[in-house]
Formats: sequence, C-alpha cells, structure tokens
Amino acid sequence: MNRLDLQLDELAPTDGPDKRIGMRLVELGRMHRSDIPAVEEAQRRTQLRFGEAAVKLGLVNRQDVDDALARQFDFPKPPPWALGAEVVIASASMGPVAEAIRTLRAQLALQWMNHRQVQMLAVVSAERGEGRSFIAANLAVAFAQLHERTLLIDMDLRHGRQHRIFRVENKHGLSTLVSGRSSGTEIQRILGYETLSLLPAGPRPPHPQELLTSRSMSPLLEQVRRRYDVVIVDTPAFSCGADAQIVAAQARQALLVSAPGGSTHDDTHRLVAACRQVGVTLAGAVVNRR
Repeated sequence: MNRLDLQLDELAPTDGPDKRIGMRLVELGRMHRSDIPAVEEAQRRTQLRFGEAAVKLGLVNRQDVDDALARQFDFPKPPPWALGAEVVIASASMGPVAEAIRTLRAQLALQWMNHRQVQMLAVVSAERGEGRSFIAANLAVAFAQLHERTLLIDMDLRHGRQHRIFRVENKHGLSTLVSGRSSGTEIQRILGYETLSLLPAGPRPPHPQELLTSRSMSPLLEQVRRRYDVVIVDTPAFSCGADAQIVAAQARQALLVSAPGGSTHDDTHRLVAACRQVGVTLAGAVVNRR
C-alpha cells in the first residue's frame, strides 16, 4: 500500500485523566506551555481543532499531532470478532499495514479539513479481489478509533463481504431496507467500537442495479449523512457492471484501489473515466500489496 501524508485528526479536548491535546504536545516536548494560549486564540478565530490550529501557526507539524493523539487515546483491545479477521488495524494495530491505513486516514482527513460537512467515500476498483472490502473495513475502523461517528455501508449487492469480515448477521441489510422490507435492525453497531456501525448488503436481490438506482436510495443516503460524520461505502467491482459507477455517483467522491497483478491499466483508466463522467471527485488511489 502506498505511503501518504500523516494524520491531522483529533478529538475535542477532554478534562480529567485524559489531558487535552495541547498538554500532550507539551509533555512530548513538541510545544511550549506558553504557546497554548496563542493556539486557543487561533481556534476561536478559525473554528479549527487545536492540532489543526497549531500546525497552521507553525508551532508543530503533523507528525507531532499524530504522536500526541496516539498518547492521548488508548485504542481499545481487539474485540473477539477481530481475532484472525481482515481488520488488521484492530488486531495488529502496531504493524506496517495498520500504520499505512492510519496514513491513508490522515491523507483523507487533510483533504477534508476545510469541509465540515459529512464525508461519504466510495471505495472502488476495476476488478474483484483487489482489496476494496479490506480497505473499506479497515478505513472505517480507523475513523471510529478517533471517535468519529462512522458508518460502513456494503453496497456490493452481488458479492457483499462486510458481514463476514465483521461476523454479523446478513438476513437484513441494504437490500431489505431499500426494497421496503425493513426490519429496523439493518444498521448494526460493531462490538468494541461505540461510534462504528455497519449496514451490510443484505440478501442478494434479483436485480442489484435496479435496487441501487431506486427512488428510495437517495433519501436513505441523505438520512445517513445527517446521522454520521464519516460514511465509507464498499462497492462492486467495475468489471461486474455499472454498479460501481452508480454507487460512486451517489457518494460523490471515490478512493481507487488496485493490486499488483489485478486489473490492467486500461481497466483502471475506464473506471476512472466512468467516475469522472458522473462528476465523482477522486480522493486518491491506493495500491494494495497485502
């Protein structure tokens, strides 16, 4: 997976044992205590978070903020479902792949820094087996680890996998919700992460593409945008039909995933062209070497 810029995410300051991010930076020797009032004043003027304001002032860099956040917040112990699962950011959080996922999260956060609206991102690839579901699942957990209200939607109605990755039921999901057969249990909270939820694909419908373009899809996505901070969308491979283009258009921005030995250059070029044709912003590209 490619290396990207470091994160600039942070949570709001907290009182008590978990000191706010400014004091963590002081403890690490990255900032003087006397600099904190200037950063707080910049926060009031710009509405930025503390770490973002400190970087803007040139007092610290992005790595400093990342290190302070790592010290401030203890990532939870891997829940039982994560053992042996593909979500390496939960089960092997100190490994190089998990670090690459955090760096990917950081790159996205930097792009979104000046956009306070909910961010919805479709993870796309030209062929099956290139790691879309792997990247989507790990990226969703990565944002949830920062206590962002995160929803992972499996919109691959042909070969949905997220329910298997997180080991949850798939009797109800996106397909039942959009088709009007809602049970009220489609969106499931993920054990171990209080801000992470999953909307699995649900039972495979006879005509997936028709369901993705149904009139009830847009109101559903608008409702999701009101309830969550970050929405990560797993998609079908572009080689399976126009589903990926439809989903990317609804998400409005996409992350391209490719793998060595996977899709050809022409396949990827066609996918990128199809996304741009419907006004999708490409947030970036990842080479999955796992």
